[in-house]
This record gives sequence, C-alpha cells and structure tokens, in this order.
Amino acid sequence: MKTNIYFWSQALDNTSPATVLTNDELITNTEARESIASKFANVSRGGSIVYKSEGVEVIMMASSFLLTADTCEKDERGRISCVSCLGEVPPTSKNDFIETVCAALIRFLTSNARTQSESCLASTKRALDELFQINFTRINRNRIISIWLTVAVCGLVMLTLHKCRS
Repeated sequence: MKTNIYFWSQALDNTSPATVLTNDELITNTEARESIASKFANVSRGGSIVYKSEGVEVIMMASSFLLTADTCEKDERGRISCVSCLGEVPPTSKNDFIETVCAALIRFLTSNARTQSESCLASTKRALDELFQINFTRINRNRIISIWLTVAVCGLVMLTLHKCRS
C-alpha cells in the first residue's frame, strides 16, 4: 500500500515545535508544515467522529481519516500526550492498510520517545478495521447507486426509442 501518512505530536515541553512527519520523513520546512496542518484541520472540521474508545478517536471525511491516540507520556503540565495520524483509506486490502498504518505509528512513537499502551494499540487496530469497513460500505453504496442510475437511464433511453419507433 503506497499512500501518504502524516503524523503530528505536540512537544512534551509545550514550547518546542510540534513534530510533523510524513512517510518517515521529518518535515521542517515551514510552508510544508503549514500545508500539512491545514490538511489536519480540514478533516477535523469537516469530518465526523466514527470511532471513539480507549484513548483513540477517529474522524472521517470522505476517504480521509484523522486518528488521534493517547500515549503513555504526559506533557510538563501533567496532561496525557497524544499523537495524530492523517491519511486516506484505500478501497482494497484491509490487512495491508491496518499493518501499514500501525507500523508507521509505532515508528513515529519510537522516534518521538513515546509509547502506547497495549489496550490503546488494540483500540487503534479496531478503529482502523472499523474505518476500513465504513469506507468499503461507502464505496459499495456508491457503486450500487451508479449501477441503478445506469440501469434507469438505459431503461428510459430504450423506452424513448421504442415509443419513437411506434
């Protein structure tokens, strides 16, 4: 599965810049960081919460998702630190999708000296599974609607042609 996955986490000291990463590459360019932040904000504002359990929340907008997960660490004010992940749900290959996102999340957590509890990691996997199912259902519903519309239009054309010949 080749897709851009973006990660974001606030610095634990609350003064250092947030860590922004895509495809295992640290983003330091201000323009690129702002563009990525805008993508996070668009899904956060325009999407709907589709999963919320055990320290994990997922917002979905079309096939885009924003997953926010708690970590075991706390910031200097004692608040639970979280990481956010933004990406696209592919139309096929659920297992690859879940494995790819989880592996990228673990690499991101490790590179930021963060950890996730086993229950939160399990909840993340359940969230991704549910996210894939929602997207799959949406795609199939759209396909069915397209098929029915095609059949209806063909029927109308055939009816019109039949009446014109009569």
